[in-house]
Amino acid sequence: MRACTTTICSRFRTGAVRPCFPSAAVVRRPLVHQPSVCPRPPIPSHVGCLDHTSRGLNTRRMVVVEAALAGPALAVGAVGLAALLAWLDAVNKSQKPQLIYSATSFNTTVLSRCPTLHSVYQCTPFLTNGHVETIVVAKARKAPGVDYRREILIAQDGGAVAIDWEHHDDAGKDLPLDAPVLILFPGLTGGSGDSYVQHAVLQARHAGIRAAVFNSRGTAESPVLTPQFYSASFTGDAREVVDHVAKRFSNSTLFAAGWSLGANILVNYLGEQGADTPIEAAVSMCNPFDLTISNKQINEVRQQSSRLHARTSSPWGWAGLGVAPDLGGSLHTLLRCLPMLVIHNTCSVVDSHSS
Repeated sequence: MRACTTTICSRFRTGAVRPCFPSAAVVRRPLVHQPSVCPRPPIPSHVGCLDHTSRGLNTRRMVVVEAALAGPALAVGAVGLAALLAWLDAVNKSQKPQLIYSATSFNTTVLSRCPTLHSVYQCTPFLTNGHVETIVVAKARKAPGVDYRREILIAQDGGAVAIDWEHHDDAGKDLPLDAPVLILFPGLTGGSGDSYVQHAVLQARHAGIRAAVFNSRGTAESPVLTPQFYSASFTGDAREVVDHVAKRFSNSTLFAAGWSLGANILVNYLGEQGADTPIEAAVSMCNPFDLTISNKQINEVRQQSSRLHARTSSPWGWAGLGVAPDLGGSLHTLLRCLPMLVIHNTCSVVDSHSS
C-alpha cells in the first residue's frame, strides 16, 4: 500500500526517510483512494473567487454565442419554411390548360402542333398570384434594347399611328423580303418600348419572322393629331395598319398577336372582318372579353385608391371630416390643396372621344 510519509518538520514521499533531527517521530498515514500523488493543500479563498469569476465569464460567453447563432438559424428556418410553402402552392396550382374549341379539322391540326397546350403548366414558386407575377416581371425583367425604325401612318381621318419595325445597321441581319410578318398589339398604354413587347420581337426574329409593333394613337410617344383616341371599340386604326402591312409585304404570310386591351382590339377587328382579312392566324393573350366587368373592377380599384389618397394626403382627412374646411378665401392655400381635390377621370375622356 502506497502512503505519504510525514515528519514533524517536513513532508516526503514514501521511500527512504531521514528525519530532520534524531528524536523526530515518523508517522505513516495510508490514503484511502490510493492517489498517485499526495493530496494538494487547500486552495486559498481568493483563488476560489477568481475561479468562480472565470466560470461565470465563460458561461456568459456561451450564452452570447448561442444567442448570436440563434438569429441566423431562425432566419434560415423561416426562409426554408417559406420556400417549402411556396413550392407546395406552386405544385398545387400547376395544371393543364383548359382548351375550349370547336373540334374542327383545322383546330385539331393547329392544337396538334402546340404540345405545350397539352402539358402541365408549371407555376413558378412565389409567383402563383397574377398581380404579384405582373409586378415582379415588370420590375425585374429588363428590356433587351431593340432598335426600331418608326413609320408614321396617317389615317383617313387625319390621325397618326406609329408602326415600329426592328432595325439593324448590318444589312446581313435583315430577314428575307418574303419572311412572315407578325403585327403586335400591345396592352393598355403599352408600346414598342415595353419589355414584354421587345422580348416578343426578338423571339419572332429567332423564328425567322419579321415583327411590326402597332402603337395606338398617343402611346409610345406617337403624336395625337385628332380628337379621336383609341379604345376597345375603335378598330379603324387596326384595319388600316393591317391593310398597310399586307400591301407592303404582299408576298409574306401575315400573323397578329395582342395582349390585354390590344388583344381585345385585335379580336374585335377579326370579328368585324370575318374572312375578309389578310391575317392568316392570330393569338389573343389575357383578353378582357367582358369589358363591362373589367370597367367595373377598374372603377372599384380607382375609388378605393381615391379614398385612401384623400385620407392620407388631405389635411382634414386625418380628422375624419367629410367636407373641406373653410380656407378663408386664401388663394395660396386653395392652390396648395387643389391637387388633392381633383380626381382625373381618363376613361370618360376616352369614351367621349371614341363616341
